[in-house]
Amino acid sequence: MADCSDAHSHDAQRKSPSANRRNFLQALAGAGAAISFSSKIANAQGEIGYWAKDLTVARRTYNARSETVAEKPSFRDAWLHGHRCIIPCESIFEPNWKTGKAVRWRIRRKDSVPMGVAGLWGTWRTPDGRDLMSFTMLTINADGHEVMKHFHKPEDEKRMVVILDESDYDSWLDAPREAMPDFLTRYRADALVAEPAPRPARSR
Repeated sequence: MADCSDAHSHDAQRKSPSANRRNFLQALAGAGAAISFSSKIANAQGEIGYWAKDLTVARRTYNARSETVAEKPSFRDAWLHGHRCIIPCESIFEPNWKTGKAVRWRIRRKDSVPMGVAGLWGTWRTPDGRDLMSFTMLTINADGHEVMKHFHKPEDEKRMVVILDESDYDSWLDAPREAMPDFLTRYRADALVAEPAPRPARSR
């Protein structure tokens, strides 16, 4: 499962989509550690279907497999209705098992520009009547990818989030639903950097 640092999502399909998109692109253009939005942002990472009884489902829906996204109850409505978003990430984190133990590694763009990850968003009505927005990151197979092949256990399938090229941001948000799979491709390995980033030891 990909862990994304500084992850936010904005509502790309509601009122004033061009304004939201412009705010997103301005935020993405800055390489600062904090990414801010003047548009609406999601309240929770992990897609929460309208049918969910509570928030615990979000623990299992951080990522959505592109191969089954149109079928799984957690994601199919967002996919079928074209509820697309772009999630800016300074980095993503994956476990490297080269030593026989999981060591956290950081993956980022070589040029240090935040990544724009293709995602889906949804809205869930809380028991007290509030609308909670949530999002999930789309993933694809990464077997043989020169960067991502080093992560997860040797016997596990390699996966990666869908990192969009800047030139595809508007197209991903606006393309007809039948064209959405065209964007679910691997990001170039030579444009990524991977480095160890172990978690700090807990103080006793």
